[in-house]
Amino acid sequence: MNNDFSYKFGAVMGVQNDRIFYQATVPFRVLSSMLKLDDSFDVTKRSQRLVNKGRGRAVAKYLQKNIDGFYVIPPLVGFIEGDFEFEKVPLDGFEGLGRMKVSLDSRFKLFDGQHRAFGIREAIAIAPELAQQNVSIMFFDGLTLSQRQQAFHDINFTQKTPAAALCIAYNERDALDKAVIHTFNQSNLRGFIEYEKNVASGDSSCVYSLKTLKDFAINVIGTKELTDTNLALLECYTSALFGTVNIPGYITYIELINKQFAKFGFNAAKSIREHYIIGHAVTLKALGLLAKPLMDTYPDDWPSRLMRLKDLSLWIKNSDEWRNRCVDPHDKMLSNAQAVRLTLYKLKELCGMALSDDEQQESDSYFLALTAA
Repeated sequence: MNNDFSYKFGAVMGVQNDRIFYQATVPFRVLSSMLKLDDSFDVTKRSQRLVNKGRGRAVAKYLQKNIDGFYVIPPLVGFIEGDFEFEKVPLDGFEGLGRMKVSLDSRFKLFDGQHRAFGIREAIAIAPELAQQNVSIMFFDGLTLSQRQQAFHDINFTQKTPAAALCIAYNERDALDKAVIHTFNQSNLRGFIEYEKNVASGDSSCVYSLKTLKDFAINVIGTKELTDTNLALLECYTSALFGTVNIPGYITYIELINKQFAKFGFNAAKSIREHYIIGHAVTLKALGLLAKPLMDTYPDDWPSRLMRLKDLSLWIKNSDEWRNRCVDPHDKMLSNAQAVRLTLYKLKELCGMALSDDEQQESDSYFLALTAA
């Protein structure tokens, strides 16, 4: 290969299952120049999904937004289509270090990371200063189409998207995520929040998932955009609501009346989730939607109205109050949008509020249809 007509970059050679692979750190500009999208319209002739340009542009936006801060682009995986050479560089105690020389006519084709690569290309077109940044590429030599397709399957089939709750817990970039974590860590719910799963279930000692609490927060403030004003609203309403609907107090009470079962591992949080609607997302969403109309109707004494929701007995799952609203005739929780609205209407009634004409019409029509069925 003529050295004057090649890309050159450092690389490491390794072996997986007797097959040689290379790991290289490549500047964005080189990736952009060498990238060939595997976008044949015949799915049997390619080893990648077609590029979703929206996803790719989201990567570009992510890079641009964090150009002066911190970002992470996971390694890309693929193969080189064309000529290349790996020249080992001797170094005592190390194997496989060297320099890669790739013909200018050769191209990178990926079977994992195509959207990341497309996003990098889009980003440096808009922000050329990104061109010197680097991304890691793992690539193989001599893979057949069938092997490349299998590699795509093996990489993607085994991946599992992390729970939304965990993503919220770890996300420092989103103001609302941070506000939800701060607000509830300052509340009496701290210690009863599931941070890793989207639902608290089984023998968990938690009552609410962080995802459920974010859904509640969005309903309280009416938007996903956080401002100083709606942050104050969220903190104020959360403090008043859970100071009244006292989950730790309920748990203490349930433990007290079931103390004879303590030696058998009785779980009060589980009991809340199994026997009371207050332990479910549908109720929490409805309580979030209650905030604005309650404050608008009773601007001076809305916290006192929440006192009507204080007693644990109000939230009993098999109560007629909630039957066919958020609990079906077989004592199974309902969680659809209508169940949230019908639960909200009952909460408004309990707080002494009148329903709007549309709300009253929906409620009347729904229960009339049940009666006629």
